[in-house]
Amino acid sequence: MVKEEIGQELLAYNLINPKVHLIREKDGIGVYRIDSEGRYYVLKYFYTEEFRREIDNYKILQSLHIPTIHMYASTQNSILLEDINQSKVFRLGRKEDFENPSIIKALAHWYKRLHKNGESYANASLLYSQWETLTETNLDKIAAKFDLAKNTSYLAFMDTYPTIKEKMNAVKKTLIYQDFFYTNMVVSKDESIALMFDYNLLGKGSYITDILNVTYWFSNENKRLFIEEYGGIDQQLVHLEKTIAPFITLIIAMERKVYPPWAQEARNTVVHEVPTYLKTLNL
Repeated sequence: MVKEEIGQELLAYNLINPKVHLIREKDGIGVYRIDSEGRYYVLKYFYTEEFRREIDNYKILQSLHIPTIHMYASTQNSILLEDINQSKVFRLGRKEDFENPSIIKALAHWYKRLHKNGESYANASLLYSQWETLTETNLDKIAAKFDLAKNTSYLAFMDTYPTIKEKMNAVKKTLIYQDFFYTNMVVSKDESIALMFDYNLLGKGSYITDILNVTYWFSNENKRLFIEEYGGIDQQLVHLEKTIAPFITLIIAMERKVYPPWAQEARNTVVHEVPTYLKTLNL
């Protein structure tokens, strides 16, 4: 039986004799496949106010001429999207795409367009920024929660925090995707186009956050290919991102009721690798 709120959305979209199949329901978001007399859609319903930001994020990207999967319509609570499984042009991403040079090049072009076109919007907006969570208050909190208060690496970072914060504030900001994985990727069947969907974590920050997030999954050869196709990157920004990223990860993790495995990985990075990263910043 279709939930009442989903039924109301189907009425709002004027879909005829819709057949509804639940794809997944998780973290306050329901995703449904809709068959309306042979026309197929995906309905994404947001049960919580927080996640409804994705509705506006689709509109923002479209206004900036950044390719997305097609959004047919939206309400205050949901978006009606094309069903990629029924597309004659696109398919969903696969893990093996991470080793396909054509797709890696296409993906680099999508990210370059996102970062180039998103610059002016990000600078004029109040979008969420993970970099802005790196405050002294939050650093004190993670020190207490993750037993870092007396750790020499943590203390060394705190000694240089004011200078690091100055460097962060001086970096040009743009729109960033922040949620890369093949399950969020769409690829054209001729492999000339690749783009991301699921824009709940879209925010503002440095392009380097996205670049490192994407290339983490690639072989060294394909990392070089992606970066070359993207147009190159600033190595000092790489050093800065690697230094601050584990602290931001712990700040995000401490809000969880159960700490995810990647929180321990971030803590290990703080303890064992941050001193080396600090040296690369030439503070």
